[in-house]
Amino acid sequence: MADITYLKAKIGSLRSTYNSERKKVQDSLRSGASADDIYFPRLWYYHSLHFLSDQMEPRPSLSTLPSNSAEATEVHPGPSTQEKDVEEPSLTQSP
Repeated sequence: MADITYLKAKIGSLRSTYNSERKKVQDSLRSGASADDIYFPRLWYYHSLHFLSDQMEPRPSLSTLPSNSAEATEVHPGPSTQEKDVEEPSLTQSP
């Protein structure tokens, strides 16, 4: 007999597998591929779980770009004076 933990694990597994297949389909549509190259899901129950697509919410993304113009125009210091004074080694061989 199935208990609650087993059912939660089973539902989670089904959702995860569906999401994986759905992502493959969406990625193949976004790539600009021809109709022959669009991914066709191989799960026999994929279309039965299509109702889950209404329940999916993308996670908020984290941007590494500056959020305001003050941060974007911030002056970054150039190379230090020590870096300017370093001589590059000569690539020519001396006799």
